[in-house]
Amino acid sequence: MLLVCSLLSFAQNDVSYSIPYILSKPNKIFMLKSQLNEISGISFVNSDVLACVNDEKGVIYLFDIKKGSVVNSFNFHDDADFEDIQVVGDKIYVLESDGDIFCIENFDNSISIDVKKEKTPLGKDNNCEGLTYSPSWNSLLIACKGEASIRKKNDFDKYKAVYRYIIDSDKLLESPVM
Repeated sequence: MLLVCSLLSFAQNDVSYSIPYILSKPNKIFMLKSQLNEISGISFVNSDVLACVNDEKGVIYLFDIKKGSVVNSFNFHDDADFEDIQVVGDKIYVLESDGDIFCIENFDNSISIDVKKEKTPLGKDNNCEGLTYSPSWNSLLIACKGEASIRKKNDFDKYKAVYRYIIDSDKLLESPVM
């Protein structure tokens, strides 16, 4: 597996666009060890370190991009289907495909990490796939690639949905924000 980064600018229809990645011309290539073959999400801890979550095992790896290697790893849960990871301040949030969110604190001290699992109204039918942080809302945004609604079919089920999880109250808004 390779982790690559690069920059590209191009013009299309007389409009200039800047895209942050071009895989055919990477700035740096990392040969990753087999333990990182099933990484389903990455998020920057700081400018040098990425937090990576394993797709099938409850393991988070801290990968130093200057050293090109894993500098720490720790278990936060048993095996499950983990889809994405987001670092917000001094906490790591991990999204499970059924919509549950794990909050990991003290991850810089893997001997005594604190893990809290928050169940959300989302479920396996929603097939949660993506997680990002919205600083303006101080919320996590959860992208679903499955059913759009939480409880029953309705008019927006022909679409995909993004839900808002408010960090301060550990609550999911039950109507999609997108």
